[in-house]
Amino acid sequence: MAELLLLPFFICFVLAVVGFLLHPPFFIYLIFVAHRREARFGNPQAHADDRLPRQLIQLPVFNEDVGMVKRLIDSACAVDYPADKLLIQLLDDSDRAEISFALQEYVRLKNTKINDLSLVYLHRTERTDFKAGNLNFGLHEAMKIFRQQGESNPNEIIVSIFDADFLVPENYLSSVVGYFADPVVGAVQADMTYANKNDNILTRAAAVFQENIHRVDFAGRSASNHLTTFKGSAGSWRYLAMQEAGFWQGDTQIEDVDLSFAAQAKGWRIIYTDQVSCPSMLPAGYNEFKLQQRSWMKGLMEVMRKQLGPVLKSSHLSLGQRIMTMEFFLVFSLQALFMVISHLTLIPAYYFWRVLADPYLFHKFILLLPLLLALTHIPFFAMRLGVKDEKRPEAGPGFSFSDTVFAFGLMTALFITLSYGLLEGLTGVKVHRDRTGKGGAGPNNSDGVVPAGTSVRTLKKINACEWLMAVYSLFVVYWAGSHGFIEIAAVYSVLAAIYPLNAVISFLILPKKS
Repeated sequence: MAELLLLPFFICFVLAVVGFLLHPPFFIYLIFVAHRREARFGNPQAHADDRLPRQLIQLPVFNEDVGMVKRLIDSACAVDYPADKLLIQLLDDSDRAEISFALQEYVRLKNTKINDLSLVYLHRTERTDFKAGNLNFGLHEAMKIFRQQGESNPNEIIVSIFDADFLVPENYLSSVVGYFADPVVGAVQADMTYANKNDNILTRAAAVFQENIHRVDFAGRSASNHLTTFKGSAGSWRYLAMQEAGFWQGDTQIEDVDLSFAAQAKGWRIIYTDQVSCPSMLPAGYNEFKLQQRSWMKGLMEVMRKQLGPVLKSSHLSLGQRIMTMEFFLVFSLQALFMVISHLTLIPAYYFWRVLADPYLFHKFILLLPLLLALTHIPFFAMRLGVKDEKRPEAGPGFSFSDTVFAFGLMTALFITLSYGLLEGLTGVKVHRDRTGKGGAGPNNSDGVVPAGTSVRTLKKINACEWLMAVYSLFVVYWAGSHGFIEIAAVYSVLAAIYPLNAVISFLILPKKS
């Protein structure tokens, strides 16, 4: 009878394991189709110069380092595109007068130095809906200008977005505009490289972590004609697609993913291209990186609660597309939570299993979990170890073996942070919107201080969870060894090393601000 008390733990364990086991076949499938890229979409040379669409480049910024924003402005102004069909907006949401004054003055100087440049500085009086509201404000102002210039067809307007920590390649617009010749293409997401990738161990591992997503998940879903996401920067939208999807909305942490699924439910397609790579910056510090990842995970769950229903009901999508969307939200996005739950419920699940079957089978079954985690990602890392990407020479050499080891460690260490964000999003908790400090010099560079007190409290709560997981992981190794499960003890000793080390490091670098 006492075993019945363990039944909820066993059910949670089984569900977590099933969710985890569903991921490898999907991931391997995406690896094999990723090489097809965007071949089925559009033609980069489809537009003749005399009928190129109007282009709007939006540069949304908020209290960023002035030098960084100036570099962004310079790169946008140097883009190769007819001046009479290009409008550039600096959307300054800063609440620091000295930053706004410096940026406004720089925009004025750029306009005086470059003939025929259409560079506009905009600053809202009411800062609502964060980045989403800023972008919508810019769109509203841009459409006024386009209408004055005689543009009456919104389908012929392409909107590109670049955050402050990016640079606009000179050939960016000419590289992506042809894809919009396909009338179903609503957005194009460009590839990303990281200028500060080699700064430290964290940025090297984070680059592997991010490239895993871009070069496999994004590319694979795009190549196989499944739903994918716009990353919020280094990409372009067809104005009409944004209009039909309801423009940017500020009710989730990640308005870019929200708009992506809203548009795709209407029948638009988002594609990934590696024909052009946009330089960007990774968060320079571990605190900033954790807050960024937590925010993304929370936002994904908010978008799932909002958009999964409309996507599944959409008459524009095939059964396969809907299945892959469910996989994205319910399998791919929840991997960290599945791993944490399976780890936490391992011991009570074992004692319930003993009532049902041979404990030896449970012992062998448990060993499959870390093995599958490794086998799922080995194909991707093996393809990139030491291999220079000829399409992206600016990305530098491929990953080293040490990079992949640190990336695995980082991914495992982040399981608690990611799960924290996932649970916030699943439960509908309304929290402070974290802002990621950008890499590079300036007030946003990582120095162990996070500007917002709310973010500091979040980091402390996450660290408390990390300590609990660290203690439990050590206990699991002790328990497995004392029961004669030597293989389990050996395998889980990896987690018992990573979790405590992560908890200690996170504690030591906690910001002093409260």
